[in-house]
Amino acid sequence: MEAIELTLPEFAFLDGNCHLGDTLQGRDVIFHIRSGSVVEIFPDENVLLKDNVLRFYFEYNNVKFNVKERFTCALHYCLRSQLSTNQIIENILIPAVEFYKKYLAWEDENIINDERIKRITKEN
Repeated sequence: MEAIELTLPEFAFLDGNCHLGDTLQGRDVIFHIRSGSVVEIFPDENVLLKDNVLRFYFEYNNVKFNVKERFTCALHYCLRSQLSTNQIIENILIPAVEFYKKYLAWEDENIINDERIKRITKEN
């Protein structure tokens, strides 16, 4: 029998699909495993959040479709309550944003590949 190496990524999307239905449908919720933090990405910098919610605004430069998209990354929860606001932003929110931007780039590539396959299929 071989030993199983227990490793986890730094970030993972939370999936709310269960016996209660899809409780996170249409939402992008990310878990930062190392700190036990939950963040949510909103597709607008003008999302209405309460004043006490820690947030980080960012843009994604969609080079494939030549569009700048604006987002808000908001902190739902951070297990490490001893961290300062700046530490949470630097060590959790900004890395979560980078994770999300890589996800968006991956999705853009999937869209392009799907369109390419549709076009090739239609031509044949």
